[in-house]
Amino acid sequence: MRVTVFASGSTGNCALVQAGGERLLIDAGISLRRLGGFLAAEGLSPSELSCVLVTHEHADHVCGLSMLTKKHGTRVIAPRTVAARLRGMLPGVDAKALAGAKIDEKQMAHTEAIIQSMTPKERDNPSIINYSRKKRIANGCGLSVEQVNKLLKQFELMQQLVRQMSGNSKAMKRMKRGGRGGLGGLGNLFGGGGRPYGF
Repeated sequence: MRVTVFASGSTGNCALVQAGGERLLIDAGISLRRLGGFLAAEGLSPSELSCVLVTHEHADHVCGLSMLTKKHGTRVIAPRTVAARLRGMLPGVDAKALAGAKIDEKQMAHTEAIIQSMTPKERDNPSIINYSRKKRIANGCGLSVEQVNKLLKQFELMQQLVRQMSGNSKAMKRMKRGGRGGLGGLGNLFGGGGRPYGF
C-alpha cells in the first residue's frame, strides 16, 4: 500500500491511498485544479479515483468535493452522521462547495444490501469471508461476487490506512475529531448495526 499526503492542515486536507489497483482519496479539502496537479505527478487523473472517503464535513476537508463529483462522477463515502450533515448542509458545512455533490443512491443501496446479507460474525470480522461466503452474500443481495469483492477491498484499504496512520499522532487526532478513531468491523464502519454510509 502507498499513501501520499497532498495537503494537511487548516488550509486543506487530502491524501491518496493506492493498493491492489484501487485509488482511494481521503478527503477533498483542496481545489480540483490543485488536486489534478498532485494526481498528475502520480501519473493519474481525477477520473481514475475509485472513490473519496470524507472523514468529516469541515470546509478544509470538503471544499473540492463538489467540483470533483460534478466533473468526474467520483463516488463519495462518509460516516452516516457526516453524510447526513453534508446532505442537509447544516452549520459548519460550506453549502456552496457541496451544492453540486453527486449522491449515488443506487450505490448506497447496493452497499447496504451487501452488508445486510452478511452474518453478524462476518460484519465483525470480514477476514473470514471466503469465496463460498462471498457467493452466499452475493446471492442474498442479488448482486455479483465482484461487487462484494470491491466493497471488501475498499474496507481493507481503509483498515490498512488506519494502521499506517496509527504511528502518526497528528493524523490520528484529526481522524478522531471526525469520529473515525478506528474502523472496527464492517458494522461499525458503515454507521453501526450493519447500516452503511455512502453517496
